[in-house]
Amino acid sequence: MTVLLERATPAQDSSHIAHEVFDDVRGGRPVVVSDVESGRVVLALAAEPATTEEMAFVIRFGSGLVTVSLPADRCRVLGLPPMLPAGDVTPGAPTDFAVSVDAVAGVGTGISAADRARTLRALADDRLGHADFTRPGHVLVVGVAADAAASYGRARELGELARRAGLSGVVAFTDLVSVRDETQMADAGEAFEFADEHGLRVVTVQQIRGTAAS
Repeated sequence: MTVLLERATPAQDSSHIAHEVFDDVRGGRPVVVSDVESGRVVLALAAEPATTEEMAFVIRFGSGLVTVSLPADRCRVLGLPPMLPAGDVTPGAPTDFAVSVDAVAGVGTGISAADRARTLRALADDRLGHADFTRPGHVLVVGVAADAAASYGRARELGELARRAGLSGVVAFTDLVSVRDETQMADAGEAFEFADEHGLRVVTVQQIRGTAAS
């Protein structure tokens, strides 16, 4: 099934974030997030308004590996410890991955777009706790400490974008596949190309940092 999204003009690169970006985040539309420094591009989807259709879009055009930026405090409430003790992590590899999860209620195998959207929404639902998730699961989790200087996939900045939109800061993301070569990942130069084709908005990691500091 082809997933169609209403066309929108991508935000232009500037020192601030256009209010339409926050509208899209709150409205449950994917946003293209580009890191100008590293060249990495991800599709980001806020948890609370996430639908199966939008999750399917993210999976279809992304790497398929859906990761969630989750505040470290929420990880502790849900009983999601680090995937490995820091001393066991390969040097240079990310140290902020927590145990992966699936939601318990309404989830089948855990891998479908519907199941992963349900798990994403559940992670942001403060009414749910430890017993409402199975471990390990099909949704990867990055625990983001409030004082984290850096995080895998720029998870800290993605959470900040969602908080600036008035949400909890729980965000799913996946690396964008290149529109020119599907065997490779997209670079920053393709962010606007993809966004223009699918009617999405673009924001940079650097813009998010700038607004957080202002």
